[in-house]
Amino acid sequence: MTIDWNDVDTYPLFENCDEGVSKYEQRDCFQQTMLQYFTNAFSDAKFEVLETVDETLYIDFKVDEHGFITLDKIGENERINELIPNFNEEVSNRLKELTTVAPAIKRGIPVSMKFRLPLVLNTNN
Repeated sequence: MTIDWNDVDTYPLFENCDEGVSKYEQRDCFQQTMLQYFTNAFSDAKFEVLETVDETLYIDFKVDEHGFITLDKIGENERINELIPNFNEEVSNRLKELTTVAPAIKRGIPVSMKFRLPLVLNTNN
């Protein structure tokens, strides 16, 4: 018998997510909570740029088997690195402020999972 490690029994859960709903609803709650966190975390961020920016970066992070959320990597973008030199550091610092979550479960065992979020940077001069 083989185990599909890409499919879990339950997704990681924040406190506001209901563990009694389907795993797809759990996934949606986790994703929506993460998106809301990023929206809130960057609502007060101020970056000054002299050019119009319309870029999408992908942030890869992991929820480990203990529920800790860690940054894996931020997609490289030379233009963003040039215009906002401390951007990756700022993203990393704000992600570190996240609370722990209940980890994903596979066959009754806590497992780690990787996720990718798009981060759209858009300014108008």
